[in-house]
Amino acid sequence: MMRALLVIVLCFVFECFAGGPLLVTASGPVRWARREISGGPLKTTTVDAQARVVYRVDSGPLGPLSNAQAVKLVDRIFKLYNDIPTCTLEFVNGGSILDPATGRPIDITGANAGLVLSSRNPTFQNPIVFDSDGSITGQGGVLGFFSFLQVKGLELHEGLVVLNGSAVSRIGEIPFLGVFTHEFGHFAGPLDHSQINGWIASGDSRLVFEGFTAEQRYDLFAPFTETVYPFLFSNNSSRLASLGFGNSGYFIASLHFDDVVAMSTLYPAAGYLPSESGSPFGGISGRIIVDPLLKIPLSGLNVVARRVDRGRYPPSPTTKVYLNDSVPLDADGVPLLPEDRPELDPLATATSLVNGMLAPDGRFAFVGLPPGEYSVYVETINPNALGGSSIGFREPQLSFITAEYWNGQNESADPATDKPLDFTPVKVTAGAVTTGIEILLNGFATTVASNEAEPNDKVKKAQVVAVDSILTGQVAVGDKAKVKVDFGRSGSVDVQDLYKVQVSANSVLLLMLDALEGTSDADIDLYCFLSDLKNGTVSINSQTVLGASFSPANSEVITVGVAPGTYFLGVSSAAGSAKYRLAVYRKKN
Repeated sequence: MMRALLVIVLCFVFECFAGGPLLVTASGPVRWARREISGGPLKTTTVDAQARVVYRVDSGPLGPLSNAQAVKLVDRIFKLYNDIPTCTLEFVNGGSILDPATGRPIDITGANAGLVLSSRNPTFQNPIVFDSDGSITGQGGVLGFFSFLQVKGLELHEGLVVLNGSAVSRIGEIPFLGVFTHEFGHFAGPLDHSQINGWIASGDSRLVFEGFTAEQRYDLFAPFTETVYPFLFSNNSSRLASLGFGNSGYFIASLHFDDVVAMSTLYPAAGYLPSESGSPFGGISGRIIVDPLLKIPLSGLNVVARRVDRGRYPPSPTTKVYLNDSVPLDADGVPLLPEDRPELDPLATATSLVNGMLAPDGRFAFVGLPPGEYSVYVETINPNALGGSSIGFREPQLSFITAEYWNGQNESADPATDKPLDFTPVKVTAGAVTTGIEILLNGFATTVASNEAEPNDKVKKAQVVAVDSILTGQVAVGDKAKVKVDFGRSGSVDVQDLYKVQVSANSVLLLMLDALEGTSDADIDLYCFLSDLKNGTVSINSQTVLGASFSPANSEVITVGVAPGTYFLGVSSAAGSAKYRLAVYRKKN
C-alpha cells in the first residue's frame, strides 16, 4: 500500500525538546502558570484561581461539523488530559471566544483571526479556533497548529490551537479527532513530539526485526502509536483496513503510556515521583557517551525504555493485538486502548525522551515507570522530523546513529563484542531510580587530547587537528575574526577560531562542540567548511558550508560524510565567552 505522511503540527516556539517538555530554558521547563492569570481588554482569565487552565471555543462550525459537534470534540480531548490520575493540571471550558472590542461571542475566520491570534495584543482567552474553510491554516498538508501567545519566564500564560475544518472530510472525523488529541498535547503540557512505536509502525524505522512483514509491523505497533508522534501515516495492513481503520489517526485519539508519563512528570500528583515516600513508580537515569576512555557525552538522541519482563520484545510476528479481529470502540467510535496482556506489555509500557534535554552532558532521566525490567536503547530520530514536526533540538537530526541497547557489563565501543541489539535488562523498583546506565556508542576510537594554539583567526593560520582527537579552547565575542557567516536578514556572526583537519579516506565525521564553562550569556556554534574557504564573508547557504550547528544548548554536533581531502572547522561565539571542548571523531564501520 502507498504510505502517506501528513504533517500534524506547525509550531511557533523557541527552544524545542522532545519526549517530554516542549519548552526548556536554562532554568528548567516552561509550564502553565499555577496561579491566576487574567487581563486584556475584557479582563478575561487564562488560568483561574484554582490553577485550572481556562480555554474558550470558536462560535462557528468546523467544516462539516456543527459548532455543537466541534465543541464536544474539544471538550472530549481536554477531558482525556483531565482524567490522568497522576497529573494535577486541569482544563475547563470558559465559554465562547469573545470579540475583544464588543465582548460578544465571535466566529473566527481568516478575515478576523488577528483579533485573538496576536501575541502583540493578547486577549487572555486561550482560543480554540475552528478554521472551518482552511483560510487560516491553508489547504496543504497542515491539519492545524498551536502556538503560545504569552510566555513569561518559566510560566505559560496563554496559548491557542487552530483546527483546520477543511481536513475533516478528507481524513475522517475520528482520525481528525486523533490529530487534535495530539495537537492539544502541545497546548496542554506543553509537550513536544515523541518517537517510540509510531516510526516502527510507519515502516520507516531503522530498527529491523527479522521475520516481520510490513503488515505485521503495522498490525502490532500502530495501535500503540504515541499520541504526540509527529506524523499521520497510512494503513499498511489489509486486515485493519478491512475493519475501517485507514490511517494511524484512529489510534492516537486516546492517550498512551508515554503521554501520561510526560504530563505527570510536568505536573506530578502527590506520591508520583520516585523520590516521594510511598511512590509506586521508579525511574532510570544515565547518559549517552562516545570514546571508551574519555567518555565524551553526546546529546540530542532518542532514548527509549520498554518493560520486557512480562512479554518478550519484539513480540512474535504472529501476535494479535485484537484477538477476535474486531476493534472495540467507545461511544464516540474511538478505538479503545488494547487490553492489558503480557505479550503486548512491551508495546504498551514504553516511553521515550531526547537525552540532554535538561542538561548538556548527554544525560537522560525517566520517571513514572512501573516496577519491572526494562530494555533501554538509543536510536536516531526520524530524519523527516524537521521544522514544525521536529523531535528534539537538533536539526538536521543525527542520522548516522544505529539503534543500540544498553548491555550491562558487556557495554563497549566494539560491535564485535557488544552487538548493538544485545541488551541487559535494567531493573526498576518502586520508590527508587536506577542510576549509572551509560550507553557507549559503537565505532568511536579513543582520542588524543590537545589545546588551542593562537592565533587561529584566519584561514592560513587555522590550527591543524587530527581525526580522533579532542581539543580544548577559549572563544569570546570581540576576539579577532577574519571569517564571517552571513545569515541574511538575521545578520552575520564572526568565526573566531579556525581548525584544519585532513581526511585520508571516505569517512563519516562526528564533530562535537561543548561549552565547559563560561559567562551566563555564552552562545557558541560550530561550522564545517570545504577546503575553498577564504577569509571574508560566506553565506550559510553556500556550498562552502558543509555543515553547521547552532542550537540554544551550547552543545553542538555535526555529522557529515566526507571524501578524502582538507576541511576547516570553525568555532564561533555569538554571545559571551566560553571555554570549550572540540572533538573530532571518525565513525568506524
